[in-house]
Amino acid sequence: MLKNGFIIKSNENQLNRSTMDPYFGIGRNITWPLDGLSDDVSIELTAEAESRWFGYSDSRPWVIPDIDYLQRYKRHCQFMNISTYCLQVESSSSIILSSAELPIIRILGYDYADVDMSTSCLYEDLTMNVCVLLRISSVQSFANSISTDC
Repeated sequence: MLKNGFIIKSNENQLNRSTMDPYFGIGRNITWPLDGLSDDVSIELTAEAESRWFGYSDSRPWVIPDIDYLQRYKRHCQFMNISTYCLQVESSSSIILSSAELPIIRILGYDYADVDMSTSCLYEDLTMNVCVLLRISSVQSFANSISTDC
């Protein structure tokens, strides 16, 4: 598996299902929680990710390989009172790769996900059209200035 990058997830359960308790995959919580917010910084961060990493049609996972961007994103989530955590995403895709090193807290397992990193094909009975096998790991905080997980 190749390390593609990282995703920021909110702690809000997007599926609101009590049966989700043992499930920690891509579909559990909201991915990129600033997406859709209307404040200037959220719009700027979303536009930057779209232009640098997400605006392609080559089936690359929508992950961020850049730690500086992730730190800015995390800080703004904290400012907006959005509780978040960070997942490291690995797949067989070499379209986007990250050399960033964050300590892995726990390997959560494998999931099939749509490239948007929001929808779990595994959880939704493999009903999506574009899926990639991912290894997902919870990773440690970036720096002392950020007190919660990535």
